[in-house]
Amino acid sequence: MKLVQPSALVLIACALASQAQPAQAATDPRRVIHDIEYRTGIVRDRADGLTVIDRDPRISIESRTLRLAEISDQMNAIDRDLRFLDAHKENLAVWEVQAIGQSAPWLVETAHDTDAAIDALKIESAHLAMAPDYQADVERIFADSTKAQHVLRDFFNLQSARQKEHRATSNLGY
Repeated sequence: MKLVQPSALVLIACALASQAQPAQAATDPRRVIHDIEYRTGIVRDRADGLTVIDRDPRISIESRTLRLAEISDQMNAIDRDLRFLDAHKENLAVWEVQAIGQSAPWLVETAHDTDAAIDALKIESAHLAMAPDYQADVERIFADSTKAQHVLRDFFNLQSARQKEHRATSNLGY
């Protein structure tokens, strides 16, 4: 099976996209959790965009490859962030550990879905026909990244509500 090599334009765009990432990784574990939530939103948005453009047969495989590369870059950054948090878990509050613990399975699934979509797209480019597995993989990327983002966002909202309650209780003298 002969796989189509990505065009020079795709490679340049991928290089530019990776340069657009922050120059320094966050070193505050709490900031890293926010970065994961943000990156998960990017993954979700890119997957949603793929589901839309995949309906148009005029969209090139190179364009879809570029979007999958963006998702893959974000998932790699999330993986680095999770490894950083694991190394610094003693600096995390209980709720932060729980937020990561409950979102991690969805993040792992999103990474697997991304790898599967990339593999399916390679098969599609070799056969010049739409791979049904590819579309299902992209839909799962969207669904799983949405679930991960909601878990993280819910924990942030819960912690914010707890902080507001604590301030209000203190202000009232309780």
